[in-house]
Amino acid sequence: MGADQGKMPGEDFLLERELFEHKLACLFPDDTQIVRLVVESKPPGKLDGKLDVETDEGIAVGKIIYDGSRSSYDASGYSLEKRVFLDTEGCPLGVMSRSTDIGTSYEWFLYGTRPRLHGQQPSKEGAEAAKSLGKRVHFADGAQFYDWASIKDKKMSPMKRFGQDVKVKMANGCGGYSPTDRYFACIYPERDVAVTRQEDKGGACLAKYSSVYHNTQTAYERYELSVAPGIDPALMVCIIAFCVDV
Repeated sequence: MGADQGKMPGEDFLLERELFEHKLACLFPDDTQIVRLVVESKPPGKLDGKLDVETDEGIAVGKIIYDGSRSSYDASGYSLEKRVFLDTEGCPLGVMSRSTDIGTSYEWFLYGTRPRLHGQQPSKEGAEAAKSLGKRVHFADGAQFYDWASIKDKKMSPMKRFGQDVKVKMANGCGGYSPTDRYFACIYPERDVAVTRQEDKGGACLAKYSSVYHNTQTAYERYELSVAPGIDPALMVCIIAFCVDV
């Protein structure tokens, strides 16, 4: 399955699996069925924005707050935008932080509040990313963050386009990431997204794109997600959030 096919595959692309892996968050206790979610952006106020995450029946799951303020720049002027995934009670599930590397890739690092692997040590970089959000998000005393994933593409711009492949490496528990890509997201002409799990070459998630207006002249980006059985829905939400132009 490649971007040059020009059309996102159907749900038969999704492969049922029984995976014994830690999840970024246990959003749903039963992962034996396809999980259906909706991720919808809200027009940002100034430089901040928000993505609402719901089930396909309209039940709130959480939200992703986006911080693109000028305070999110380091001493060298590199952008340090952050996104934090909160549950319905406002508790953090994960933090996404844009890389300071001014190389050829647009890259984010994902840090979770739960270890990805047994014996994994907390991440200093994750703690710094959470701390930089300031008072916008309340973190419990002693909250710790763990390396989870590197999400990147080959462009400097965050604007995602047809054929712009997104590659995901998973944390190895030792301060680095898997030598090979664990997930691969293909963006199609209509801005639909299909995520493949590279280890078995099977479908992990389909995200159907649309624009909605809600009685305004400003378009809201909307993705309807179908997550394959056994795949971590919270991780798929973060991958799709990378593709949203907030």
